Amino acid sequence: MIPLDPFLASPWAYVLIAVSIAGSAVFPPLPSEAMLVTAMGLAAAGELHLAAVCATCAGGAVLGDSAAYALGRTLTGRRGGTGRAASALRWLRERQPSWGPGLIVGGRFVPGGTMAVGISAGLLRYPLRRYLPYSALGALVWAVYGVGLGFLGHAFFPGRPWAGVALALAVSASVGLTAHLVHKRRKCRESKQP
Repeated sequence: MIPLDPFLASPWAYVLIAVSIAGSAVFPPLPSEAMLVTAMGLAAAGELHLAAVCATCAGGAVLGDSAAYALGRTLTGRRGGTGRAASALRWLRERQPSWGPGLIVGGRFVPGGTMAVGISAGLLRYPLRRYLPYSALGALVWAVYGVGLGFLGHAFFPGRPWAGVALALAVSASVGLTAHLVHKRRKCRESKQP
């Protein structure tokens, strides 16, 4: 087994956290939520500096959102198109007026949401000067949420950071699943109304 203590004490731990979180915005299988909760659990246990972890997580999230936005802007250059891609772009443009801060901030808390929101904002040429502040707000709220989960896990399992991380991930997954089910139920009700 590889000892992690020297790694945790180095600046490379923060680089790994930021890169993992930023990468998850364009490659969803990267575990941004797991990385956030793990980093915060380690900060709660005193292995990492809390303020630095919070800033690193929020900064990585904004970098990832910016990359997803840039990807959407790049894809916008491919004008025309037919079939499903053109249909999807028309669908997005029809709904553009409903875009707003809530969607940008809220997308941070939905699995795959940051990628979908960022790419869509870029495709629709949503103004970057309006997108970035809400991306930063969502990232900061998300990082503070991670602090709470990390400390919750540490409070229940002091001295055993990995058990605390497991608890925090379970709570996070439960919150995400509950939000998904509520959204699905609400959508079902709306579709039944005339």
